[in-house]
Amino acid sequence: MKFIPPEGLYLIQDVLGLVTVQNEGIAYSIAIPQIALVIGIGVIIMVLMFVYMSYCRQNKFVLSSAVLIIAVGAFSNLIDRLLYGYVVDMIVLTKWPVFNIADCMVSAGAIVLVAQLIKKKTV
Repeated sequence: MKFIPPEGLYLIQDVLGLVTVQNEGIAYSIAIPQIALVIGIGVIIMVLMFVYMSYCRQNKFVLSSAVLIIAVGAFSNLIDRLLYGYVVDMIVLTKWPVFNIADCMVSAGAIVLVAQLIKKKTV
């Protein structure tokens, strides 16, 4: 990210800002061989697309949307890995690990998916 200076760009000092971090691992920068990541993410995306199509056929809009959001976030991170060999993380929020928009999409989709599945079991 060429618009972010090396020291970062903070909207609120030490609370919210943008920095550029090369994440070569998975969540929390846990190291895993690159080929395993690319293959694993590819398989996950294929499974997600199968689940997405299944939910679409059943007219389950919220569930299919949640799965699609997860797949798009995963695909975005996969593109970073294929282009750069790492994922570009840039959002810093207090003491949390640095993350990116794709990570937010995966997390938001997973939260909606789990909430819907829990709601379905309690109804």
